[in-house]
Amino acid sequence: MFANNSNYNVRPILYYDDINPHSRAVLMILNMLDVDIELRAVEMIKGEHLKPAYAKINPALTVPTMVHKDLIITGNAIFSYVCENNDNEKANQLIALKCYKRHCCVLSRLFFESQVLHRIHGHLMTDLVRKTIYQTDVDYHQKKVEHAYDVMEAYLSDSQFMAGSVLTAADISFVACLGALDMMFPIDGDRKRWEKLNDWYRRMRSLSIQKINEFGIEKQRQIVEYFAKFQFKSDIKRFTTGLRESQIPGFPSRPDRCSVSIQTVSGAEPTLDILSIKNNI
Repeated sequence: MFANNSNYNVRPILYYDDINPHSRAVLMILNMLDVDIELRAVEMIKGEHLKPAYAKINPALTVPTMVHKDLIITGNAIFSYVCENNDNEKANQLIALKCYKRHCCVLSRLFFESQVLHRIHGHLMTDLVRKTIYQTDVDYHQKKVEHAYDVMEAYLSDSQFMAGSVLTAADISFVACLGALDMMFPIDGDRKRWEKLNDWYRRMRSLSIQKINEFGIEKQRQIVEYFAKFQFKSDIKRFTTGLRESQIPGFPSRPDRCSVSIQTVSGAEPTLDILSIKNNI
């Protein structure tokens, strides 16, 4: 990692939870760049992000968080840090380092995902888990989600990808967040309204890194359905590559090409038992 900077000879650590869209997006970027990194799972559904040990690392109590020597980077800022410190064409393309105008466009899209799309996703999932489907204002959330779909359709009005003619970190960030939203409010429910978005989503789902996204989405689906007492309109199998409906991995999804060691903040291998975590919601 960070071949263009000899000062970065310490292996970075990524704290993440793969039911979190931003964590999945970072994992996909790391996979694309073949980054050598240590992964440490933070199981937010069990409240591990609230523990003092993690609060010392990231007082905001959010994931993902990357620690590299004396630097602590969170959220979508990790994209820029990783790409800027990898001297290869793929990293340059992901955040358009060689073109200031396109670079600003990528950042603009990432800000939209972080400030708008991710918040819409978070509010919806929180309401479903805490209030159940019966007390959630689904119509309100649907309007918010569909407006976000309209914005993304506009972004694609004159380009194949969210920030231009090539795949960038913006596309990775968007597709990570769309997985659960699409199951609740299917993008293909109105192909005419979101024609370009449907085409983009189909192409993104065909990428090999999508399997990293799938495991986290499936975990998220089962957790939300259990606590919200309903089933999503669209099953994850509609767009995944054979993941069984009842499958919850006993370990977090891991980028195949990355050299990783995986543990929780406390040092144990992460697990997910829906019944045992009910009281943490």
